[in-house]
Amino acid sequence: MRLLKSTIPAMMLADLCALFLAFILAYLTRSSLDAFAVNRSYLGLAPLILCFIPLYAAFGLYPGLLLAGPEHLKRLSIASSVGMLFFGTVLFVGQVGYAYSRFVVLFFWLLALFAVPLARFYSKKIYSRFAWWGYPVILIGKSRLTALIAGQLRGAPELGHRTVAVFNLDEETLPVSGINTELLPDDPETAKERLGAAGCGAPQITAVLVMEGLSPEQQQKIYPLAEARFRRLIIIPDASMNIRLSVNLSMFCSRLSLSLRQNLLDPCRLQLKYAMDLGLAVLMAAPLLPFFLLISLAIALDSRGPVFYRQERLGQGGRKIRIWKFRTMYKNADQILDVCLTGNPTLHEEWRQNHKLRSDPRITRVGKYLRKASLDELPQLFNIFQGDMSLVGPRPIVEEEVKKYGAAFELYKKVKPGISGLWQVSGRNNTSYAARVALDEAYIANWSVWLDIYILVRTLPAALTAEGAY
Repeated sequence: MRLLKSTIPAMMLADLCALFLAFILAYLTRSSLDAFAVNRSYLGLAPLILCFIPLYAAFGLYPGLLLAGPEHLKRLSIASSVGMLFFGTVLFVGQVGYAYSRFVVLFFWLLALFAVPLARFYSKKIYSRFAWWGYPVILIGKSRLTALIAGQLRGAPELGHRTVAVFNLDEETLPVSGINTELLPDDPETAKERLGAAGCGAPQITAVLVMEGLSPEQQQKIYPLAEARFRRLIIIPDASMNIRLSVNLSMFCSRLSLSLRQNLLDPCRLQLKYAMDLGLAVLMAAPLLPFFLLISLAIALDSRGPVFYRQERLGQGGRKIRIWKFRTMYKNADQILDVCLTGNPTLHEEWRQNHKLRSDPRITRVGKYLRKASLDELPQLFNIFQGDMSLVGPRPIVEEEVKKYGAAFELYKKVKPGISGLWQVSGRNNTSYAARVALDEAYIANWSVWLDIYILVRTLPAALTAEGAY
């Protein structure tokens, strides 16, 4: 963390210097044109420049070292323009706009569009002389290429990528001076441990996967391992790969690369998500209380047994959690299932594939309606307060489903399971299990506050129409 505690403030300082310089130049330019048109009251506007810093942070520009050049410039331009709108809005709302020259404000904006990128460019060259500068990087690939890239990174420290470890996938392990270099073990569990140990203590570490020269089997081996261990990935594809789709492309050591980020592997984003979950759960608790009472009464009158049901599932970190549900099955549900599956290979195969039955004899009359509308999952709000679940996330799975997730289970374990998710608003049981796993992976990689809001908004109509529910 020491790296980022130095790198981020350093970039903020460069931005502030550029912005203040642009503002002063705009002020002096207007003064030189008409000495009576500008007065010292403009200096009182200078503190508003500090508002640009949180805007740049919101656009992911601190430190922004992993952004491709065009994307970096686009975000800087948009953030600076939004900051200038805020600048003008403050003057308008404060009813003091008439006292200030529009030339100064507009010229300040134009100068900022050029000054901030230039300041970032030259400040990186200065900062690169210090040991605290940049992101730690792990290289994975063929030894000849990893050694070459490590040398290129050492020769261009202003890029902000410091190689801390190299893992090779061939027997010819070329040593890299001053860097821990080793052969990546063939055993997946051992390889996972070695990668985890190399990244220990550096939460912002980036894994660079050099796919060039690797066989399809080797590529399929390293990607799931790196995906589960690192929240930032840079993939240097094989030269034979023909990229025609619009993806996040950049250049890494003069090579075409793809930048990937697992958003929910970021501790800051996880804390933001947890705060959002608690806030919304508290707001939802009171309005849902009458529904809790009515549903509890209906369950009690429909069949004998408790109103609530607790089931063991796998949560964050792979630990076992007990999730709350309204009871939707008869008390002797296990015996009913055994009788149903005995001598019926079709139903047995359906249960083996999905752990669900389209016509499940264990479900009570009230339970059918609760399941169709997903109302049986409302008590999982208690799990949110306990810190075991999230409003939105992958569905909690049982031990028997781990093998169906395969390598994706490592990614699943990184986050809390959710009451709703992409699967619930994408057809639910009408989709295959493989599609469900793919949806979970896509959600973790692309999480944002707006994605959660979108899923929550879609959850209500999906529940009312009972699409894919049984």
